[in-house]
Amino acid sequence: MPGFHTYEQLRQAEDVQDMIYIVSPVDAPVASMSKTIRATGKLHEWTEDKLLAAGPNKHVEGAAAPADVSAPVTEKSNYCQIMSKRAEITGTLEDVEKYGRTSEMSYQLNFGLAA
Repeated sequence: MPGFHTYEQLRQAEDVQDMIYIVSPVDAPVASMSKTIRATGKLHEWTEDKLLAAGPNKHVEGAAAPADVSAPVTEKSNYCQIMSKRAEITGTLEDVEKYGRTSEMSYQLNFGLAA
């Protein structure tokens, strides 16, 4: 493919998320409801920490502190990839009433199984 490509460039700025994401041992509703973050480089990096499982932590006054069970945060990363998909839908199929979706083109581009 002719032209100049980002993977050929040297010393691109790092794309590191300045936040620690807390992952619950049960579920992570806040993470799944949070907004999408825009990647600004080929390699996107972030930090993840896990909450300890709930357990009994009461102690009598003067008791020795239990051993520390903390773990360091985990550094995560993911490379950005350009994806391409093509869908062809007839005008009639797009215009007729359908069950489960209003636009066949939108459905095929987002969820369709066709290659």
